[in-house]
Amino acid sequence: MNRLTFINHASVLIETDKTVLVMDPWVEGTAFNNGWALLDQSTSNDKLYSTLRTSGKNIVIWYSHEHSDHFTVSFVRGLASSGLGDVTFLFHRTLDKRVVIFLRRQGFDARECDRGEEVGLDDELSITTFPHRESGDSYALVKIGDKALLNLNDCRVNTPERCMPVWNEVHRLTPSVDLLLTQFGYANWIGNEEDFAERQEAAKEQRRRIQLQADYFMPRYIIPFASFVYFCHEENRYLNDAQNSLRDVLEDDLLTDHRERFIFMKPSDTIDLGDLGKTAARSGTNAEAITHWEGLARGPKDMIKPGPSVPLESLSLLANAYRRRANRALAMLPYLFELARIIRPLRIKLMYSGEMLRLSYITGLSVENTTEFDCSCSSETLSFILKNDFGFNTTAVNGRFRASGDVGLRTLNRFFAPQSFVKDGYGWRSPLLSARRLLKNLRAIARFE
Repeated sequence: MNRLTFINHASVLIETDKTVLVMDPWVEGTAFNNGWALLDQSTSNDKLYSTLRTSGKNIVIWYSHEHSDHFTVSFVRGLASSGLGDVTFLFHRTLDKRVVIFLRRQGFDARECDRGEEVGLDDELSITTFPHRESGDSYALVKIGDKALLNLNDCRVNTPERCMPVWNEVHRLTPSVDLLLTQFGYANWIGNEEDFAERQEAAKEQRRRIQLQADYFMPRYIIPFASFVYFCHEENRYLNDAQNSLRDVLEDDLLTDHRERFIFMKPSDTIDLGDLGKTAARSGTNAEAITHWEGLARGPKDMIKPGPSVPLESLSLLANAYRRRANRALAMLPYLFELARIIRPLRIKLMYSGEMLRLSYITGLSVENTTEFDCSCSSETLSFILKNDFGFNTTAVNGRFRASGDVGLRTLNRFFAPQSFVKDGYGWRSPLLSARRLLKNLRAIARFE
């Protein structure tokens, strides 16, 4: 028995006679600070725990990266009390070690995988993890029997220059790819309400990415996944207006030559990896999946309402704590960068109240008498950004903000670039690595990566 079962969103279950490998389980609740929700909400942690428990097999869980639509804290904590028994977690080696430390504190065996290290799970199944650039993401090659599965999840493999190193690494372990799993929808803030054309282009770019990967890696079959979500907050619901569907992927002229390769799946759908050709040829399977997901996308959806406003005094305390934390971790570089005008103080307009604030690594948070601003967000979102090392990274994904043109967006990204450095474990404790990362990225900190 070598088979693959689609769980939900970016999660699949790969099974042999001895082992169950689960990849990126997010099956309930919201992600990214109440910014995303699952289109299909029929899955749950308890159902997945039950599936794993009744299998009677060795359980291994692999996480590609820390984003909350892949790594779900509630799933891990529930698993610890589910009575499942021994579970092994796999994660790529990182500087901050935050994920493996958390998993070990929950009582699990968490193994750090070196780049390109093939980890044998049984005599039929192995997995090899490859960190992708410096984004914190990773991709994996799974070998099961005589088949090779390449899971790119969210990795930005979107140019020939980015495809080449991926293929060079993968090709050392397999001569060909039988099954490619890849993202098909945009997955972050794309403009304000009026920027519909930008979101259309972002959706088209995702389809071009699939075409490039299909041409470059030449997989026998392709499973588009990791995009079965919707922006679920009142502050970001407009971002759903140009999102790709499976039908968009199937009917795009760019992908005409690859249409016969697509395998579309919905929760609990299973394919026999020992006979992929027979699985892909099943009549009506893709049509059923399209109908399923289109019905959910068009149907009514719950939208989360804004939370209580956070008082200015609390925001000021959080801002002071944040700037002290960033300046201390990065040897006062944010302070010095602001003095040198490499980073500008950030002008923020609070949604709902309309208050104008100025956030600085030198002076903290203050009220401004101005009508000009770089970005707009709720006090709830600003509080979240300042409290958490992953705060801005999360907000850049969930889209619960607005930017005032390209200049405002660049200022916003530059201002919170130090937070991303701290999140990834860089700072005075790793001076050589940090200096190299800083020099490499200084020109690019005004872009989302």
